[in-house]
Amino acid sequence: MKTVLRRMLAGTLRARAALLARALLVGTAVLATTGPAAAQAPTPTLAPDHWSVGALRRLDAAGLLPPGSDWGRRAPREGDVGRALAHAAVVAGVQDHPLLPLIADWSVRFVAETGTVALPVLAPARVVRITAEGGYRYRTGVVLTGMGYENVDNWTGAPPAPDTATALLAVAIGTRVRERAWLGASVEARHGNMRLPAAEAVVRLGGFHLWGGRRVVGMGPGRGGSIVLSGTSLDGVGLATAAPLEPSGFLDVFGPLSAEFVLSRLENGDSITEPWFAATRLAISPHPRFGFGLTRGDIFGGRGNAPITLEHMLKLLVGKHSGEVGEFNNLVLALDARWRPPLGALPLRLWLEWGLDDSAGAISNSPANVVGAELGAVPGLPQLALGIERTWFHPDCRCGNTVWYRNWALTGGWTDERRPLGHMLGGDGTEWRGDARLDAGRATLSAAGWTRERGPHNLFAPERSGRATGGEVRAAIRLAARWSITGSAWLEEGADGWREHALALRLRGRLH
Repeated sequence: MKTVLRRMLAGTLRARAALLARALLVGTAVLATTGPAAAQAPTPTLAPDHWSVGALRRLDAAGLLPPGSDWGRRAPREGDVGRALAHAAVVAGVQDHPLLPLIADWSVRFVAETGTVALPVLAPARVVRITAEGGYRYRTGVVLTGMGYENVDNWTGAPPAPDTATALLAVAIGTRVRERAWLGASVEARHGNMRLPAAEAVVRLGGFHLWGGRRVVGMGPGRGGSIVLSGTSLDGVGLATAAPLEPSGFLDVFGPLSAEFVLSRLENGDSITEPWFAATRLAISPHPRFGFGLTRGDIFGGRGNAPITLEHMLKLLVGKHSGEVGEFNNLVLALDARWRPPLGALPLRLWLEWGLDDSAGAISNSPANVVGAELGAVPGLPQLALGIERTWFHPDCRCGNTVWYRNWALTGGWTDERRPLGHMLGGDGTEWRGDARLDAGRATLSAAGWTRERGPHNLFAPERSGRATGGEVRAAIRLAARWSITGSAWLEEGADGWREHALALRLRGRLH
């Protein structure tokens, strides 16, 4: 009996050692191209629904992210993911952390998808990546946001969007020029038409990345959405810190600092059209267990609006209304905080986002709040993560503050192409949301359910006012080293009989 037990223990130790070696090897390989030799190399962005976004949240809850990582970056850069996995592999290996097997799987998956790993002495001056994607998408019952301000006299209501049922084929190509630049674009065929869903050039300038083109941008800590910018494709330019900055002197009390700025133009409004949009995010981490962030968005100018002058821009910067009667700009601002309570081995993260729309006093008279909690790994079942979130937007207070996401002059409201920039609740309402995610080897499964109560002044009123319940399931399976398949199903139903649902299936692989 003792011999059997010794053999079992030896086998367990060998398996554990092999897992640790695998994680450290992959982490070191990732670090070769995203670590010290290329710590600030430009890389493309990933969509908010990419599998790695949930992985980063789990690592944050476990305290395994690199110091100064911005927990509110909803569309992370590939380089951020690579550095996070490399750091987590090393720390989890030393700690013999329960998430170590998952980190090893995520690292292998990341390397297979991006194909950017090479030993430093063998790393080519230029890396070319070609990926192909094919699939099918079906969606029906969608409505677009209304336009105007007051329900009683100039609000259009929410018009229906065309139903879609189409196959799609996409090809993406990207190249990294040494450690200085990334150039990439994707072409998609859908409905017999060609479109360019993403195209960006990213250049490293000292400790910053300057980009131009079309990319997904999202800012805020919530799982179901954020107050200012939940995640949308924008055509424009941007500047962001390549890695967290380390303040010196008396400023080091604030900890590492991450910053991002985006400037774009929107399709929005009727009397005033094609306004400009600027978004800024700052995040600090005074302590590894907690951090603070600020996200600000401004819609301003445009055809038919007051001209862009130095006076108007200075007033915009300090948050004052400008133009002849305050028509020049519309501001949405949010403050957020994130905390990991000292609960031993329990990987729990809590967050709060508190926002205002446009006017002085709104942060107390008519705020918006997103509050959530996430368990990064269930004790005894580390493959499973759970989360819960509560969102509420204060209704029209008739106290001098504006209605959420609406603007009397920029009548398109807080939208682009009649789709919300901020939370999908659309303002004036409440939402409860629960999430679960299971990582099991080659597969990632996730599910979410929510219940919403939209008031009469939300962006989808009156068609989507009242109570609604919905849910979503997603699955991502790695079929081979370079190929994966993803599928999703989405459904929301209103108490008064409306229904919106969607299905999607995609096969994606790296050709080179």
